[in-house]
Amino acid sequence: YVVEDSDIATPNAFTPNEDGLNDLFLPKGFGITKYELEIFDRWGERIYNTKKLEEGWNGKVHKGVDYGVYCPEGIFTWKITLTNVHGQAKELKGHVTLIK
Repeated sequence: YVVEDSDIATPNAFTPNEDGLNDLFLPKGFGITKYELEIFDRWGERIYNTKKLEEGWNGKVHKGVDYGVYCPEGIFTWKITLTNVHGQAKELKGHVTLIK
């Protein structure tokens, strides 16, 4: 028999300039039953989060007084917490470069 597995891939850079190409930081995965993506700025402040695998970060701040403002070019930290179809929980961390 075949056992369904899970995997996730994350880009290392994106260009949120509204040209229709690479405008979102959007991890792609399969075999995932529970998911959360968090984005942090260089001071460790969470500026974005979602629990929808099909929803990516558009490079804007999603909290506080800067809500809706594009972040400056730079490197941001992401954290993904997920549960796969076998009930195994994983926490992944990495960096993404926002290029303007």
